Amino acid sequence: ANRELHMSKIKVVGFDLDYTLAVYKKRPMELWQYNLARDFLIQEMGYSDNILPCNYEADLVIRGLVIDKAYGTILKVDDQNHICRAMYGKRALSGEEIADIYGKKRIKISDSRFYSLDTFFSIPEACLFIDTIECLAPSPTASLIKNNAIDFERIFTDIRYAMDTIHSNGSLKTV
Repeated sequence: ANRELHMSKIKVVGFDLDYTLAVYKKRPMELWQYNLARDFLIQEMGYSDNILPCNYEADLVIRGLVIDKAYGTILKVDDQNHICRAMYGKRALSGEEIADIYGKKRIKISDSRFYSLDTFFSIPEACLFIDTIECLAPSPTASLIKNNAIDFERIFTDIRYAMDTIHSNGSLKTV
């Protein structure tokens, strides 16, 4: 693809912070994102300081997982979009709980209720989602999850807003 690219004609090279061109110190960057967004949720959005003791666990999630914003779960799906594993907070759901919530059908991850963790920036975001649910809505039964007793989508939206804000307002770049 770059055979015809003549660098002598390139005046500026930009970096867009998505780990494709520049090599970052990933863990410190993710830790700052997590902490700044968590603090933003508390200080600017009125979240309980119960989430303050939450600490970033870098190995808790990986790229390729899916957040179900309707049920507050993190999903591992196979190539046919069947759910292989699921977590609610830091608790792995049993096969029976997964079946109670989702049945045996495939999910449609292109549906707006699902959010794919497909960038390195989504890792601290997902960890904060998990920790917030763990602190604010610990371990409900599958029926409570399925009946939307908790507004998981609002929690997700607030975390997305906090992450976007710390990136755009300069607080992350300042650090």
